[in-house]
Amino acid sequence: MEEFIAKNSKAKELTLVLGDMNVDGKERQKQPLFDNIECQDDYEMLISHLCGGNLGNILDVVRSKYGHSPTTYGVQLPNGEPEETVLSHRNENTRDTSIDHIFAMNLSESKFAIENSDTRVEPFYVKGMPFNRVSDHYGVQTSFYLKSA
Repeated sequence: MEEFIAKNSKAKELTLVLGDMNVDGKERQKQPLFDNIECQDDYEMLISHLCGGNLGNILDVVRSKYGHSPTTYGVQLPNGEPEETVLSHRNENTRDTSIDHIFAMNLSESKFAIENSDTRVEPFYVKGMPFNRVSDHYGVQTSFYLKSA
């Protein structure tokens, strides 16, 4: 992905990478999955690869709004039960992960800005169906606007 971005983006143009990255932004807040090996932080590695090592050039839009990476998959109710039980596997529906992201690169140099009040995690609830949401993941969304000249 790093090579694709470098090849197809321009230095002063906004570049967006968004969606389900299967990389947990909450990884450092959790107990390591493996005791016997040193695990790397996949989220930090993803950020570094996306921006070619220029960490001052990338913004995790959702994390910047909330100050942390909110859960987008495996949402647990306060009682510890899964919020969603139809669309996801029972071994994963309480994983409490933040794997859906919006990354913006070259934002400060571009003609665009983020409308932070529009940035949010959206569950997309539905009624009258055997499931309570349209996806096993929560969606992430934001709005961009043209900066005034």
